[in-house]
Amino acid sequence: MIKRALLILGVLSWTSSAFAQRDQVDISTAVVWNSPADVASWSKTTSITALTMRPSNDNEPGLAFTFPAHATWPDYTPPGWDGPIQYTVWAGVKINGVCNISGIIRCGASAPQRGRRS
Repeated sequence: MIKRALLILGVLSWTSSAFAQRDQVDISTAVVWNSPADVASWSKTTSITALTMRPSNDNEPGLAFTFPAHATWPDYTPPGWDGPIQYTVWAGVKINGVCNISGIIRCGASAPQRGRRS
């Protein structure tokens, strides 16, 4: 019984470290809507460590993300835009086995109305 428990613990610790090196969803085959089509080629530079969702009637409504690079990522104003963004929240849905994704919320120091960052 002890050998079986140690084997299970060993497998779990091996698999968790192996999977920690890649994203949970492979978006390289996803259909991208209304967003940059090359998103799958972008470098992964941080990981979300916490997500808070608050309703519209809350004192601080919206989405709040916690991630290590939050304090170091600069705001960027794309050509033709009227204000900067720091990151974009994406959503996806699988329809008939095909993942469909889109950037849905711009977040940045000057755009808190689109999403709240913590």
